[in-house]
Amino acid sequence: MDPFELAKKLYLKHDRSFFEDFDLHLSDPSASLVSTPNSFVLCRPINLYQEYKLNKGPFSTNHPDCLWIYVLTGSFKEDLLRILAKENYKHLPYIGWERNNKPRYYSTKKILAKMII
Repeated sequence: MDPFELAKKLYLKHDRSFFEDFDLHLSDPSASLVSTPNSFVLCRPINLYQEYKLNKGPFSTNHPDCLWIYVLTGSFKEDLLRILAKENYKHLPYIGWERNNKPRYYSTKKILAKMII
């Protein structure tokens, strides 16, 4: 299954639709959407200290300090490194995602160190 189809399949267990999040990321200039034969990524900058439910939308935050990854499938290492090198993301000290319905936040430096090795 290609990464795009796998990302759509992940949404079968959620209240939101895949295309709802897809469209929201397309319409937000600060968000990133990457779809390659190897990976699929939806992410955007957020403020880590906002109430968690607010990070699910709308797409506005005054002082982002975290790259929030909505969806990440496939062999994403190269694409995620490319995203993290973007001017509007490279200063963010944290990366976050949800696992088992709980937000997880990690130091960007630590994640990069693990990815580059």
